[in-house]
Amino acid sequence: MTGQEVTIYTTPDCGISKQLEEFLAKKGITYKEVDVSGSPDLVAKLCNKADGQKTGPMIAIGDEIIAGFEPHTLETLLHDLFGK
Repeated sequence: MTGQEVTIYTTPDCGISKQLEEFLAKKGITYKEVDVSGSPDLVAKLCNKADGQKTGPMIAIGDEIIAGFEPHTLETLLHDLFGK
């Protein structure tokens, strides 16, 4: 499956968000970054889409929302979607 847009929802002071950015860069994945630090309504909406999980950063790939950064899980998903 190609053509999926990747968006990451982060806060400026989140070290895990920085790890995620580095991970995506190493994989050659282009993404859009959205700072949610001043957007509690957006955070609530994302948590709702992620089955109530509140772990950040949030990663949107197409219509799927992933809460938190689990390198192995994300590696598998990116390989399945992008071959990377």
